[in-house]
Amino acid sequence: MNILLLLDMAASADPDRLALGDRAHGYTTGRLFDLAGRAARLFRAYETLRVVHTAESSPALPVALFGAAWAGQPFVPLNYRLADDRLRELIAAQAPALAIIDPGTQARHAGLDGVEVMTTADFLAAVASVEPAEPDWSNEPDDLAVLLHTSGTSGTPKAAVLRHAHLSNYVTGTVDFLGADEQEATLASVPPYHIAAIAGMLTAVYGGRRLVQLPSFESRAWVDLARSEQITHAMTVPTMLARILDEIDPDTGGDGSGLPSVRHLSYGGGRMPVPVIERALRLLPGVNFVNAYGLTETSSSSALLSPEHHRQALAS
Repeated sequence: MNILLLLDMAASADPDRLALGDRAHGYTTGRLFDLAGRAARLFRAYETLRVVHTAESSPALPVALFGAAWAGQPFVPLNYRLADDRLRELIAAQAPALAIIDPGTQARHAGLDGVEVMTTADFLAAVASVEPAEPDWSNEPDDLAVLLHTSGTSGTPKAAVLRHAHLSNYVTGTVDFLGADEQEATLASVPPYHIAAIAGMLTAVYGGRRLVQLPSFESRAWVDLARSEQITHAMTVPTMLARILDEIDPDTGGDGSGLPSVRHLSYGGGRMPVPVIERALRLLPGVNFVNAYGLTETSSSSALLSPEHHRQALAS
């Protein structure tokens, strides 16, 4: 099953449901599907083999992910925080490729043989000018979907191969199709080159939950966006959660206003200090906390501690 089918199903069942962005100007599932098809035509016109992404989160990210799946080209999000020489080495290894980059970073990507470069703004503009595509994607489950570089224990990034079957089976096995209420929204603040970001996009689309992107994590911006967009779900790493709590905890100079709309908050990616999660449970008693453990190679979470586990531990 091609991961594009996750979007195709959502767009066919409810094309007017908001899938991405703010409540006033967001993309519907139908529009996102249309843009993915146009992106596929663009990728094929460049005659490259892979779609590289070295930018922060933006609407270009899901458009490129689903467009690459439609075009039959692996999607390769890379860590834009790497030093220039290391990043260029990883990009060059993907050639021939089209690299989608942040505006102002052209110098970092210049002169790489076999690599075409396009900023996120130029990419979205080019996609809008392309004719819609026919539904001609491959449904071979073993086709490459995403290549995610992970350092593991060696410190040298290596590509973990995620095939369409890996990602689509994870999503359909853990999420109910359009099971989210239309008012639900998830805040994505994890970098695009992390498996949580890829899985988060796919599960949000398939589950029918609007995805709101925060390009770069900053605790005050996270809290403000969670409140203004009435975020119901989010995923953080432990250090992020600690900084978010500082923004709302009166004892640390926070505003004391809490996170009124948030109902579900998962965390992972590192060891959670006990004082941080205990403080979170006390400051946010109405939030369901989930500790998710997983690997890039397992397409995200493989084990978890449930909200009830947290409440039992706090009361024990």
